[in-house]
Amino acid sequence: MLILKKRLTGTYTKYYSNTTRQSHISENTGTSSKKGKKTSNSFEFTSWWADRKNKPIIDLIDFAKTFFAKHTLLNILTRYCVFTSDEMLMVMRPYQIVATESIINKINIASNYKQYGTVDGGGYIWHTTGSGKTLSSFKTAQLAQNMAIIDKVLFVVDRKDLDYQTMKEYDKFQKGAANSNTSTAVLKKQLENPNARIIITTIQKLTCFIKQNKEHPVYNQHLVIIFDECHRSQFGEMHQTITKAFKKYHLFGFTGTPIFTENAHTGCKSDLKTTAQLFGEQLHTYTIVDAIADKNVLPFRIDYISTMKEQENIKDSKVWDINREKALAAPERVSRIVSYILEHFNQKTMRNDRSYSYNILTNIADIAQAKNRKDIDEIKQKVRLTGFNSIFAVSSIPFAKLYYEEFRKQMAEKPLQKLKVATIFSFGMNGDDNSDDGVFDENPEDTSKLDKSDRDFLESAIDDYNKMFGTSYDTSSAKFQNYYKDENPRN
Repeated sequence: MLILKKRLTGTYTKYYSNTTRQSHISENTGTSSKKGKKTSNSFEFTSWWADRKNKPIIDLIDFAKTFFAKHTLLNILTRYCVFTSDEMLMVMRPYQIVATESIINKINIASNYKQYGTVDGGGYIWHTTGSGKTLSSFKTAQLAQNMAIIDKVLFVVDRKDLDYQTMKEYDKFQKGAANSNTSTAVLKKQLENPNARIIITTIQKLTCFIKQNKEHPVYNQHLVIIFDECHRSQFGEMHQTITKAFKKYHLFGFTGTPIFTENAHTGCKSDLKTTAQLFGEQLHTYTIVDAIADKNVLPFRIDYISTMKEQENIKDSKVWDINREKALAAPERVSRIVSYILEHFNQKTMRNDRSYSYNILTNIADIAQAKNRKDIDEIKQKVRLTGFNSIFAVSSIPFAKLYYEEFRKQMAEKPLQKLKVATIFSFGMNGDDNSDDGVFDENPEDTSKLDKSDRDFLESAIDDYNKMFGTSYDTSSAKFQNYYKDENPRN
């Protein structure tokens, strides 16, 4: 059931589900067991109706003409609502509906013109982080699998831990909607099973399957291949392996940070450097500006603190860059930046404001690697924090080492300003821009190619981390992956 909300001050209108209304009433009356907890399904996150360009249609008259059009309302009720496993009715937001419809229409048009197997048969969706890309991709996969012309939908994720996280999201929307796989052998069985209509896998497993099976009937089936976070590692040999093996496919990507010509990585050996070159045209856009305007994501503030003063009347760029690296790494500058952070950390992260708690899944690696994830119970640990944590980003491993040492030095001198500081880095782009296969992973979780000094330093930093949190990680292959998975959620 859909409910409309009319502003008391005029004719402005929003739409939302009856379960959202029920939750709102429970919160106000104090009958809810989760009183005070606000989620993306809360009353505050209800949506304006909007056009394809994300312009809100808020006036009741204009709203009625568009929202209550027979085909629109029927589609919302029958296609663009999701009843979750928690018995929450979710009504897709306008930009999610447009994105889903754009992909479904693209599949139909490309199939009619026999454009499958080409970049013209696909496209990508640019929706900002936190806008609900998982729900959009789920409905897209669900609607695509119900199309008579489509045999299977492959949902491809990039990192191993995302495999499980995506599965959890899918299960929330529809229990058992998709079956994950933990090995290439399981993936092979799923591809051969006509009842497995939606398959979630990683790009690494899919590539491995192709290399092990040069000939397979699935290559000739009519498929929809959806890449989650398609800005990451879908460039290079892996992408070419997939697109050469499958003959009749439509390739779509969801990303919050598409790669354009101006920010394409020049070191890639492949000719495919931008998101458009890889997936095709941009089918829909919903940027951070749109999300903030809709109040779907929190706004942010930037404080710019100048640490370097440029001399006036310098026009030659070569002159400007002569000692740039040396200036950025100057001990006086590094020391002042660290001192500023320690002094203002509590203020900037709102440490004196009210506290909040959240649950950390402590055994995600065990569940993700299990043959049957239903056999392993989730172990959650409640963590209470005051204010926010922060991430300090630097440009290279030498800078990471430099700042980490400075933090240790100043915190030893000023124990009252002591913070929990951790660092993480891996080989990746910092080490060599020319990967053998042209694939660049945002978080390769690989320390094998680090030189000895960098690896020894990382070992020392991880040892500090172990002492802080009672863990036992190191730079070995298996334990470093777990360190990465443990460290990342704490930021």
